[in-house]
Amino acid sequence: MHQSVENFLQSFRPDPAHRASTVIVDPPRTGLSKEALDGVLRLNASRLIYVSCDVATLARDARRVLDADKGYAIARTDAFESVPNTPHVETVVVFDRR
Repeated sequence: MHQSVENFLQSFRPDPAHRASTVIVDPPRTGLSKEALDGVLRLNASRLIYVSCDVATLARDARRVLDADKGYAIARTDAFESVPNTPHVETVVVFDRR
């Protein structure tokens, strides 16, 4: 399938009997677009894992996840030095639904 995440999630209709338990997103440095994040939240996964290379856009998107009234809370946050001896850090946040 070759299309943007926004278009895919807008047209994707998950099977209610087979809800995704975990969704992993790894957006570009600009973070998730509003449309992409709204689509991810519509999936109602039990766990959302967000991998980020930019803490500013991660903070923006994490706030949107927590404010979305979907019952998500931050369960864990880890940082990984992705390119040694540089300021590049990958941050992984695990959101679990309460």
